[in-house]
Amino acid sequence: MLGKIWRTLLVIGLGLGLAWAAGQTDSAVEELSSAEIEAELENVEKVLSSGPDPGEAVAEKPLPADLGVALPSDI
Repeated sequence: MLGKIWRTLLVIGLGLGLAWAAGQTDSAVEELSSAEIEAELENVEKVLSSGPDPGEAVAEKPLPADLGVALPSDI
């Protein structure tokens, strides 16, 4: 019985410690100025407008799934 109480207190203490640590890391993050934000947005726009979508691969020859297939009309 006493072991369960100590385990519960340990878990509560760990939870409180983790919550405190998370609060400390949030306050350590620097705020960006509006000029820095504008510069980052300009960089992003320049990269996105400089060609095809970087996440999209364009195949040189069509894949088998891209080819048309003649199907009978009764399907």
